[in-house]
Amino acid sequence: MKIYHRVILVLFASIAASQNSPYTIQSLPAYSLQRACVQNCIAYGYSLPYYIGCPNNPALNACVCRTDLQSDASTFLTSCVNQGCNTNPSDLPSAIGLYDSYCATNGFPIV
Repeated sequence: MKIYHRVILVLFASIAASQNSPYTIQSLPAYSLQRACVQNCIAYGYSLPYYIGCPNNPALNACVCRTDLQSDASTFLTSCVNQGCNTNPSDLPSAIGLYDSYCATNGFPIV
């Protein structure tokens, strides 16, 4: 029983550590498969972290993936991708899916 408790503690500690880590969505293999216009909305310059009100130097997962900011992130991605990618129908679901997947992998519930 003690080993089970240790495993649980290690899992919670690793999730907490990733939640406080820098926002590094651009390190995901799926990110490199996105068109440049999607990449620009998600991670570069005045992008998603900036527009949802997160400090940008560096942006932290704890802010970028907050459940209360996820609808703002979706709204921003919708606007940015539709404007920057000439409304290619596959870009928007891909961008939102990548964001959701990144946040879920780092221990945040998706709302």
